[in-house]
Amino acid sequence: MKLQLGITDTKQDDLLTLIINNVGKAMLGYLPALTSVPDELGYIVEDVAVARYYRRGSEGMKSKSIEGYSVAYDKDFDSYLHIFERYQPEESNDTPGVVAFY
Repeated sequence: MKLQLGITDTKQDDLLTLIINNVGKAMLGYLPALTSVPDELGYIVEDVAVARYYRRGSEGMKSKSIEGYSVAYDKDFDSYLHIFERYQPEESNDTPGVVAFY
């Protein structure tokens, strides 16, 4: 993440750790069957953490416009929902049902 952000010192390590941890916790909300983020999805944590780093100070905003420059923010995980679907628990057909005879 530091490489993507061009950070070469350790001054912001605590902030970066906080952002990464918060993104991981938020991501688990989309993965109810899991207790930790799988390694193969680590890139999503990194991508979203970088986006959140750049969005500091604009939390909660849907868009921002400054002197003719406009930015619209997506929800953090929207572009990854199709990936999260693969990690959803499968519905079982083993649930008891009701049979009625007339």
